[in-house]
Amino acid sequence: MGPVGVAAQGEIIWVTCCALEYGARPAGMLLRVDGRHNRVTGRFPVPEGPLAVVADRQAVWVGTARGSLLRIDPASGSVVTRIPPVDRRGRIQALSLGPGVLWAADTGAGAIRRFDLQSGRFDLAVVAPAPRNLAAGPDGAWVVTDLNQLLSRVDAGTGRRGAPIPLPHLGGVRGVTAGSDAVWVTTGNQVVRIDPALLPH
Repeated sequence: MGPVGVAAQGEIIWVTCCALEYGARPAGMLLRVDGRHNRVTGRFPVPEGPLAVVADRQAVWVGTARGSLLRIDPASGSVVTRIPPVDRRGRIQALSLGPGVLWAADTGAGAIRRFDLQSGRFDLAVVAPAPRNLAAGPDGAWVVTDLNQLLSRVDAGTGRRGAPIPLPHLGGVRGVTAGSDAVWVTTGNQVVRIDPALLPH
């Protein structure tokens, strides 16, 4: 498998890749890329099949095909903390950083999980059929579910997922990001702006 996830932190680009199965254990690698000079400056083994990746100044977070969450030191590339899978079916397909939290799409277990960065624990789990992507917003997370056909919002205050809206007319959602006044999604051939005020709660 080639490159899977990508995240930027300034001029440093982090890429998860090479999550091939070797026997009973999936292998994988995290690449550090110098965005200014367009060259790989680090190759770090991540043996659990790295999929999703996000980064800030303090850490690189990686979600794996085995459902674990890894905190990686950006300087050394070593795993500082490993949060074990919450569910044995876990497969973290997407990650997104919000204020003080990390949202995770656990495709394998069919759940959206919220990880509190201060306590170092998952503090919320919301049932979501086949979540493939998500984006942290000001007051929660926007979630793409049901094989990329539905969009809904998980409210950070109540911990509930709002009524989903169908998006089959968009041809299936590939990517999603959230701003202060809009949700943006990409499809096979479009970039679409969605007004959150028009979505059901």
